[in-house]
Order: sequence, then structure tokens, then C-alpha cells
Amino acid sequence: MTVLAPDDTAFAALSDKIPDLGCSSDCLSDDELSNIILGHVIDGSVLASALSNGMEATTLAGTKLTVDLSDGVKFCSQYGGSCATVSAADVMASNGVIH
Repeated sequence: MTVLAPDDTAFAALSDKIPDLGCSSDCLSDDELSNIILGHVIDGSVLASALSNGMEATTLAGTKLTVDLSDGVKFCSQYGGSCATVSAADVMASNGVIH
């Protein structure tokens, strides 16, 4: 497994948006929360050295991500084109890798 772990800034951005959604932090259904989590997991271990610019990977939620190596390592979503920069790559775990 490859896990794209959000940092504190990403969680803060999400919690900042929750009031805009008109609900408290428990407003997400189990399915929505599961989809968010699975959207950060790629089947198989993908090391940073194996990435190439424009490479595509599909998350367990079915979201297609595109690798952008133009300024560091970024994973960009097919939805809205938002990109997340990898701040720590290739953190090895017993069952895969974390970025």
C-alpha cells in the first residue's frame, strides 16, 4: 500500500471549511469519510524514485491522481486539479510506504 498522509495544514484547511458546510465535525457520513480515506491510498508500494512526471495512479476510491514533478513532488487530483505537495517521501512501513 501507498498512503498519501495529509499533514496538519490539510486537516486545518478541512476543519476551516466544515462551518461553511453548515455542520459540525461529525457531519460526514461513514461512506463519505471512507471515501476520503480511500482517496489517499494507492494499491501497491510506490516509491518516489519510481515516479515520473505525468504518471497516473488510481486510489482505492477510484480517484485518478497525476504526478507533477515540476516543483518538488505533487499529486494532483482529477477533481478540480487541486495538488498536494509531498513533504516527506518514502517513509517505509511494514506493509507499504507513506508519503
